[in-house]
Formats: sequence, C-alpha cells, structure tokens
Amino acid sequence: MKIKTWRAIWAGIVLLFLIAGAIGAPALAQSGTVVKVIPAAANINAGETVDVMINVENVANLFGVELLVTFDPNLLEVVDANPSKAGVQVAAGDLLSPDFEAANEVTGGQIDYALTQIAPHAPVSGNGTLIRITFKGKANGASAITLGTVLLADQNGSNITSTSQNGTLTVGGTGPDPTATPMPTSTPGPTTEPTTPTPTPYPTVTPYYTPTPQPGINCSPVQGYHIVKPGETIYAIGRAYATRPQAIATCNNLVNPSNIHVSNRLAIPVAPWVPVPPGPTAARQFLPGQPPTTGCRYTHVIRPGETLLWISCRYGVSMWAIAQANNIYNPNLIYAGRTLCIP
Repeated sequence: MKIKTWRAIWAGIVLLFLIAGAIGAPALAQSGTVVKVIPAAANINAGETVDVMINVENVANLFGVELLVTFDPNLLEVVDANPSKAGVQVAAGDLLSPDFEAANEVTGGQIDYALTQIAPHAPVSGNGTLIRITFKGKANGASAITLGTVLLADQNGSNITSTSQNGTLTVGGTGPDPTATPMPTSTPGPTTEPTTPTPTPYPTVTPYYTPTPQPGINCSPVQGYHIVKPGETIYAIGRAYATRPQAIATCNNLVNPSNIHVSNRLAIPVAPWVPVPPGPTAARQFLPGQPPTTGCRYTHVIRPGETLLWISCRYGVSMWAIAQANNIYNPNLIYAGRTLCIP
C-alpha cells in the first residue's frame, strides 16, 4: 500500500514538471526579441567614419518603434543623413515602411528616433535594421553606444517585449577594423562635408503657396475641419470649400504646404476663393455654413505607461496628427487621465 502511494506521489510530481514545461515554453519563445548594436565593437581613427546599425532580431508583428541611443559627444559625432533638413538626422532602416517619422533628432550625445507605419501597410516580422547611424571619430577614447529606451509596438499599440545589447566604438589606437563595418566607409561620401551647395529644404516652385502670410486672412471663425485623405493636396482641399489654399496653410501653421500627411486635421478658415483654373477637388467632409465639426473619430483616455506612438498605432493615425488635433507641442510629454481627440 505504501509503495503504491509513493508511486502515485512521484507520478504527480513528474506530471507537474511536464505541465510547467509546457506552460513555460511559449513564454520563452516570445521573449526572444533582441534589439542590438551592430557591430558590437569597432575601432576607427579620428576623422574616419563607421556605420553602426541598430538591428532587431526575432520580432513579430512590429508596427512602430521608438529609440533613444546615447554616445559620448566628446569622442564621436553623428554625420547628418539628410543635409537638406535642419538639424542632424540618422538614416531609417529597411525593416519598417517610413510612413511617419515622428522623431529624428541628434542632440549632443543623444539620438531620439520614432517611426510608425500607417495602414494599409502590414506589421512586419523577422530580422532587420531599425536605423543606421554614421559616426565620425573626434578624439581618442572608447565610447559606449547605449540603447537607453527601446519601445516596440504592434498595430494595436501593445508593447512588444525585448532585450537590448549595447556596443562600444573606440577612436584611435588600432585604427579601423575592416571586419567591423557593415558596409564600406573608406571612401569619403557626400556625408563628409560636401563640396556642393547644400540643397534648400523645400522646393520654391510650388505655384500655390507664398511663405509670407497673406493680408486679410482671418483664422477665426473656422468653417469646419477636414481630415486629409490619401492623394489630397492643399489646393484640392481649398477647391472643395472655395477657400484660399494660402489661408488654410497659414491658419494651420504649415511650413511646407506641398507636404501634408494623411490623417492631418486641417482647420478651414473663412477666406472666399474662386478656383481658377479648375482641377482636382477633394470630397467635402462638411457643408460651409454648418456648425464647426469636432473632427474627432474617437476619444481616448491616456492610461499610465502609454505613449503617443502606441496610441497612434492603435488607431492607425499618425502621431503628428493626434498631437496637432490636441495642441500637444511635445509628443514625448503626455499625462495619464487626459482625454485625446483622435482625428
């Protein structure tokens, strides 16, 4: 009787271990996403450049990313990936579609980058590069390349758990390590003090926009709000409401009206205009003379730990559009409990 009892107890213990293993297996599979610095270690001399990748491995259903990368600005500087824009930027990787780049800024020893896809692009899975950073050596020493913030989000705005692996870039001593650079950097390219004139940030051939405010533009009252649809231009929107495109640009603080984003919420002021010549016209979203519409498709109450990037992924709306609709001047600073208008 005692032998049978111990056999039953032992069988129960074995069964518990088997169940625990079965339950734990999926958790191990889901925890395999890694964001890492590639190469993990590299050597260059002062004045030389090297490309450093921030890669993600074994990710599933990735739709948006937010990164904060730090380095020693006394030893390294970032070579601007887009000289036609103000400030210093890094280059987007090849994994996500660059639908909406919410942040791309190098300040001192800090790189702040955020990117989200927009429907109809589908989430991506597998391995790939999130950003590419071209560093240039300034002075001898070893600088850590640290992933301070790594936020990965799926299409619903939910967090994708990941681990991080940092790197080190040494300036001076051994000279360049040819096996460390992912792509050749020995021949100076256009990123190293170009000799040709820097292109202007925006073309000056836009026929319908004058950068200086037009006289007689009154931004209050507002007729209503228009959510930008794919393929629409500010000129087509102006035709829809017989409203001067210059007035729409001025009242919405559009620095470059030739580059408006899908889901932008534009206030349509009272600025009568006869469209000549006729051309493509956007579909009206309200009738002139009606009370101003709110332009909110949904409302969202911010929960603790949420970021504007996650919220934008959840509703399929660009983070910039949500920030503009709610008068948020710093997208990285939002407060739990606040109700957001989702345009």
